[in-house]
Amino acid sequence: DEEVERVKGFIDEYNEIITLIGTGVTQRPDRSYAPLTPDQMDEMTEQEIKDWNVEAKKGMLYSDPKMMRVLSELRGAMGGTTDTSSLTLAQIGISPAYMDTTGKLVMDENKFKQKLMEDPEEIASLFSGALKEDGTTPGIAAQLRDILVRNVGVSGTSGVLVEEAGMNTGLTSDKNNISDKIKDYDEKMAELKKDLQAEREKYWKQFAALEQSLNQLNAQSSWLTNMMGN
Repeated sequence: DEEVERVKGFIDEYNEIITLIGTGVTQRPDRSYAPLTPDQMDEMTEQEIKDWNVEAKKGMLYSDPKMMRVLSELRGAMGGTTDTSSLTLAQIGISPAYMDTTGKLVMDENKFKQKLMEDPEEIASLFSGALKEDGTTPGIAAQLRDILVRNVGVSGTSGVLVEEAGMNTGLTSDKNNISDKIKDYDEKMAELKKDLQAEREKYWKQFAALEQSLNQLNAQSSWLTNMMGN
């Protein structure tokens, strides 16, 4: 019973991860909620800004290739075979939910208990078996750990996802690919504003020179008119 509860907990946590990532990559963005400009925020209350940003952030991960790859790798690890055991999850009572396309798993406790009593070592190897030879497939836990290490990191290292977006704590919060892109955009925007100001000043000078020339021309025209009239 203790082992059953441990495996049930493992499956429940896996399903939570699958649901979280799956919702992120399938939720379409609402284009009517564009990021707010400073002028727009000045006209809104703090709660209105908060509510708007919640809607604006929906769909940020829609069809994101990195997250979709993680989702595919997780599903592959839980649904494939290993070189450490002759069993698969489906053979021990753990399989995709009926008519469910999200990748979540359900557990047949009776079937699992029966398989556990018949061949506990094979089930242990299915979950925790480790292989070091190249080209072999380790147990499910080792596969999942490898996915996490490559995408999130461990022991001070940064995985693909952390390098891309960082974490809200630690050094990576402002040292990641997205932050670098934002910095580049800010620098480019500053340069464009500087160029715009220079262009504006150039046209103002040309306009002022033109206005001065027109005033001189009008003055000369008036003088000639007066002379001709006299």
